[in-house]
Amino acid sequence: MTDNEIKALAKLLQPYRGKVEEVWGRQRPRAVSSPTELLTIPETAAVLGYKDRGTVYDLISSGALRAVDIRATGRQAKTRVRRDDLQDFIDSRTRRSPR
Repeated sequence: MTDNEIKALAKLLQPYRGKVEEVWGRQRPRAVSSPTELLTIPETAAVLGYKDRGTVYDLISSGALRAVDIRATGRQAKTRVRRDDLQDFIDSRTRRSPR
């Protein structure tokens, strides 16, 4: 959801704020924190429908897709993609049909 969509939704819901506060007793619901899910390069490729890992590495090296390098002492680096970053990448390339 974009910032403008969130602002529009907040403005739309403003008349109901009193009722929400009454029901929740002025307490806002707490966000449930969840651990960040990291996907391997083959998992990322599968979600995007690519048959090889090379395309995913190309997206990462071009800066189009964010990635995390996990390094353990004395071991080879492992590249992972956060599920949130993959979703952002997909959302940024999703076309809306004209009305």
